[in-house]
Order: sequence, then C-alpha cells, then structure tokens
Amino acid sequence: VEYEVTMTGGSQSSSVLVGTTSWQPSGLTLGESYTFTVRARNGVGWSAPSEGVTARLFAAPASPTAVSASVATGRAPGAGQVTLTWAPPSSTGGAGISIAHYRVDYTVNGAPASTITGETSLVLTGLAGGSVVTAQVTAVSSENIASGAAGLPGPVTALTRPQILTLTATASPGGDLEAEWSIADGGSPLTGLELVVDGEVVTSDVGATSWSSPSAYPPGTVHVELRVATGQGYSATAIQDPVIAPPTPTAPPSSTPTPQGTPCLPIPRRRP
Repeated sequence: VEYEVTMTGGSQSSSVLVGTTSWQPSGLTLGESYTFTVRARNGVGWSAPSEGVTARLFAAPASPTAVSASVATGRAPGAGQVTLTWAPPSSTGGAGISIAHYRVDYTVNGAPASTITGETSLVLTGLAGGSVVTAQVTAVSSENIASGAAGLPGPVTALTRPQILTLTATASPGGDLEAEWSIADGGSPLTGLELVVDGEVVTSDVGATSWSSPSAYPPGTVHVELRVATGQGYSATAIQDPVIAPPTPTAPPSSTPTPQGTPCLPIPRRRP
C-alpha cells in the first residue's frame, strides 16, 4: 500500500507519494493555512481522497525590544511614579498573526506583581520614594503563543520629595531644649536641613538626627520647626511647640530669731 498526500494553501499546491502513514512538509510560510488530503492505492487501484484537514502554521512571536523605564521627579511622598516602555517584537509569529497583548511581570522592593496591557507602556504609581522596581515584558500573539521575556537592563528606583516622619522637642524646667527626628529621604541623599528655634537656625547638619541647646531658654512656649531637602525638593515643615515651665520658687528663710546662749534664771534670796 502506498499513499498520496495532496497539500494546497498559500502559493503552493503539490502531491507526494509516501510508503508510510506520516509525512512532514517543508518550505511552508508562517501564518498561512494549508489543507491536506490523503488517498491510498493497492493492487486494485486508488481509494477516494480523505476529508481535507486544514492547519495553520505559526511560531512564537519574537520578544519585545527596547524595554526601558523613566522615573518621575519632584513627586510627593508616597506618590512615586515609574513608566515602563517597550517596542513591539520584530516578528508576530507569522503572516496574519498579531500581538494580542503584553504581560508585564514586575517587582516593587521584591514583591511580585503582574498585569496585562494592549499598550506598549505601563505606568506604576503610588510608589514610596526609594522603592526598587524590576520588570520584564512578554508578548502574546493572537494564537495565544507567548514570546520569550525581555527585561529592564537593571533595577530602577522611584523618587519622591523627602518626608519628616517624626519630630519630638522636649524642654526641661531649667530651660534646656532637646529635639530628635527621623526622615525618609525619598530615594535621594539629603542636601539640606534646617532646625529653627524661635526664628533662629540652630543646626543645618544633614547627618544629624538630634540636637541639644547649648544654653537655657527663658520660660514660655518655644517654637521649633524642621525642614529638609533633596534634589527632588523640600519636605513639608514639621512643627513642635514645647513649653518651658518657670523654675519652682524656693521657700523664704524663717523670721523667728534663734536664741543665743543659755537663759539666766534669777537666784532666790535667803531670808535672815
């Protein structure tokens, strides 16, 4: 028994005789549909052709290209933004096949996430300053075949303006003043710091996290302000208003005279 396989489709139409029950064509065009029929022949003659079977030839799309990230600047704390962009793949997997969507797998500080988009960009919002972002993009064709992933050249860091997390100012009854603070730099090094007490800058040390007054302040309310800066801008001003209590008054000395020596008693007279 031998078989005749007839193939039609695209710009091709051909028949081939084979002695087995399988055959693999070559030279086909990606994206084209081909129809195959088979008939058998023995010593008596040929059978009728089988019903046609149609198959479409396609491949996985190429990976997206030029994956990059841009970091928005000057954003408020907690509102960092990173925009991911990429270019479509050079091949969709065959003629008549399109890219249905892209899958973006990314991490923020190591926490994984994934999203689907039909665009060639994705904006990540609401990021804390200093958050580290990685990402890779996969193209998925209209035949639901995924490409290999293409990633960012390296991680990127979201940037925001700095934020004063805490400011504590305390005063002792004697007038000594102390301040302590903590800062989130928003992903950029500090370039400025001002601690102001009653309108006077008392320190501008960007590496400091505390301060003590070198001399006592008079009783009353003391106004303390702290503001820091980075290349992204200034923080909001943090304010404290500690109160220095007046010193506790001391008791006045007693006015009662202190007896001096031993009192003299009269000596009774002896009768004659």
